[in-house]
Amino acid sequence: MPHPYTDSYRSVFPGLPLAVIRFFAVNNSVQQHGRPGTWYVRSVQEFIEHYQRINLTPDLVPPQPGAVNEICQRLCKAGHLNDFGVGDSFGLDGLSHRYGATGTGSEAGDFARRLDCAVYGFPCIYDTFKPSVVPIAHTSPKDADSIGTGFAIRVDALLTAAHCIGGAKCLAIRGVSKEMLSQATYFRSKKEAVDLALVLLPGPIFADRPHLEMSQPVILQDVMALGYPNVPGFQTEVAAEKAMISNRLTAVRGAIASSPFEIFAGAELLLITARVRGGFSGGPILNDKGDYVGVVSRTPSHETDTSWKKASQQYDNLGYGTAIPSELVRLFLEDIDRGAGTHATRMTMSRIEFRNFL
Repeated sequence: MPHPYTDSYRSVFPGLPLAVIRFFAVNNSVQQHGRPGTWYVRSVQEFIEHYQRINLTPDLVPPQPGAVNEICQRLCKAGHLNDFGVGDSFGLDGLSHRYGATGTGSEAGDFARRLDCAVYGFPCIYDTFKPSVVPIAHTSPKDADSIGTGFAIRVDALLTAAHCIGGAKCLAIRGVSKEMLSQATYFRSKKEAVDLALVLLPGPIFADRPHLEMSQPVILQDVMALGYPNVPGFQTEVAAEKAMISNRLTAVRGAIASSPFEIFAGAELLLITARVRGGFSGGPILNDKGDYVGVVSRTPSHETDTSWKKASQQYDNLGYGTAIPSELVRLFLEDIDRGAGTHATRMTMSRIEFRNFL
């Protein structure tokens, strides 16, 4: 459950989780107390006093001890901090609670983002990674238009679902020019039911956006799917159960329900309780640390049905979404790095008309 203080702390005290880690870091503690080889654990009260000293703004109200203690607890849960319990003196609202961090706290950038995600949860994850999740416009040979999703995993690489790319008459990706698309290299999984594709771009298109990191899914783990739902009549906002809305980029929250052996894919796929719609195809399934644990896999309705596509639609009828787990993504990406052939194959794109995304 959200703490009553920490809901707004991300904007009021930017970088607070990183400041906590740096204060409680063992090297900082030893430096401050001059006892080499001794791990001096410090209290929440000491952190607040330190924070007031280094932020000499007259009208600054310092972070409340209960909120700082809650942030420390969340960092402990994420493995970034160690809990040493309450000290000898009595303190209200966590003032006497002591912590220590084994790291140096000198890291910034991606590390600071991960700390924020661990503390502030899915709203922070959504805000952090939504620039890295882009819509893909797909026009079929029958001139049927659909929207899919892709996400940046490197400065020059976009991961998506294969059906968001393959079989297109026209293709466009937001933020990528038609010239860049025409020069890109495209891969898809050799197994059609392992619905993965990778777009390798000729330049660092996503250099200014955070890149999503891979992690392993856990059954009953809370997750969030990011994508662009294709809902007729709604251009800017979509209302949905257990959803967080921001224009057309919608976050749907659910949990990993199962990891069944899908007979058509010949591998374990994920079922998630989030009701992801067609436009979510190719989007990431994110855990509570902001790592992707799978890729949304859906079949666009205009395609000809096959037995495995019908099975995928049945999952949706039962209230589940299907996703390709990160283990299959790892095998797919590693095969591409080695030159492809076992799990991945090059896609022929010569007949596709590339367009600028409108």
